[in-house]
Amino acid sequence: MAAETDSQRTATKFLYMRITGTALTAVICSTMVFAASPTSTLIAVSMIASDQVVDYAQAYLAGTNRQIKSSLVVIFQRLIPFMVIGSASLASFFSGELIMISFLSTLICGLLIPLRERAKSVRYWSKDTWSELKGSTGYWMSSLAPNIGQLQAPALGLVVDAASVGLFAIAARLTNPLSILVGALQTLLMPELARRRGTARFRTLYRASVSASAAYGLALCLSAWLITDIAILLLGRDYESARWLIIGMIIASGMSAVSQAFQSKLLAEGRAAVVAWIVGTGSSIGLAALVVIVALGGMPWLWVSPIVAQAIIAVGLASSANAALPRVGRHSNH
Repeated sequence: MAAETDSQRTATKFLYMRITGTALTAVICSTMVFAASPTSTLIAVSMIASDQVVDYAQAYLAGTNRQIKSSLVVIFQRLIPFMVIGSASLASFFSGELIMISFLSTLICGLLIPLRERAKSVRYWSKDTWSELKGSTGYWMSSLAPNIGQLQAPALGLVVDAASVGLFAIAARLTNPLSILVGALQTLLMPELARRRGTARFRTLYRASVSASAAYGLALCLSAWLITDIAILLLGRDYESARWLIIGMIIASGMSAVSQAFQSKLLAEGRAAVVAWIVGTGSSIGLAALVVIVALGGMPWLWVSPIVAQAIIAVGLASSANAALPRVGRHSNH
């Protein structure tokens, strides 16, 4: 969006696409499972809808050069439910409806941010929207590819017991926040890269992004044992058996941090299809490796699988991102 000559038109179309897609997904999911557990269904739908809408609001603000507000949107989307649920728990007033309301509040905030500026721009939804949708397929696929990792727990359940799957899920949850910092950095840098594509400033900004991400990733890898010690101390010694799994996931998070810098460059250059192919391939191989490693070596070797997946993704993205650095003139600064 930052690189578009008519960013208002593009932003408006993607807003209505996101709202339509979110509504359809909510209706389909609700229809499928509402009868089994109405409250749980409504909580899940409100949570997913909040994520989808706030994700657009964040991208919209970043694409219109309002990076600080973009970061604040993500922070408050997580902070509001946390504060509401935490306060309710302390006050012994906890209910499913309260959880749902907390996510609905973030959903409404996420809608109001872009709608306030775009509600009068329905005219931009024109006959060429379908061609633009087809043109953005690569970006859609690059967003879907990482979700292959969501199949890890079900796949692991094919070869180990439920307790082992639970340990894997806990380790994944513990290490997920480690990617937030570098993810926020790339959210800030990607619009700037898109604006400066083909200039000397692009190369400088890209190298700074890689350096910062690599430093963060290296710090994670070197401190993996210490972070794991802290996690086990907080969770209790019952989770000692997950030590190597947590270490492996922290190392994988460090590698992922570097990959995100390469990914930002490729997306800024419009090579989203390349990102989708590499991430999808790496995630699929990692999924297969997870099952094979556990089947052959058992749970003690499970920590290797996330590293394998992230190594493949990192090498693939690095090769593609650095294969064609922009060639610019010595005096090109704009």
